Amino acid sequence: MEYALGTIWLADAGEDAVNVLNRRLQGSRGKLLVDLGDIDLDAAFPPEAAQTFRDVLTAQLPPHSDERLSAFRHLLKEYGFEKMIPIYNVISGITHLSLEGAQIYVFQDRADAPPRFRGNVPRNCVGRLRRVGWPR
Repeated sequence: MEYALGTIWLADAGEDAVNVLNRRLQGSRGKLLVDLGDIDLDAAFPPEAAQTFRDVLTAQLPPHSDERLSAFRHLLKEYGFEKMIPIYNVISGITHLSLEGAQIYVFQDRADAPPRFRGNVPRNCVGRLRRVGWPR
C-alpha cells in the first residue's frame, strides 16, 4: 500500500518528490553516521561506497514544502485516502514489532506461564529461537 501510493506520488510530483526523498535519505544517513560512531569510513568500506556516503551527507538540499508527504499518513490524506489510515495502522501493527504482531505467533495460557508458540510459526524460526533460549 505504501509503496504503491509512493510510486504514484513520484510519478505525479516528479523532481519535487525525488528532492523530498533525497533529503529523507540524507537525514537517515546522518543518523547512520552517528550510530557508526568513531568509524573510519575509508578503512571500513570500499572507496566508492565511502565517497557516495559522504556525497549524500554534504549535498546542499533545501527544505521542500512537500516534505510532510514522506510520512505515509500525510500521503494518504493528500490523495484522499484518509479513511484508509486506521486500516493501515492495523496492518502496520501486525507487520511491525508490536504486541498485536507477536500474538499471531505466541500466546500465554496464564499470566505466570511462559509464552508458547502457536502452530503456525515456521519450524526453522522456532528452532533458532529455542537455541538462543527463548522462551525462557
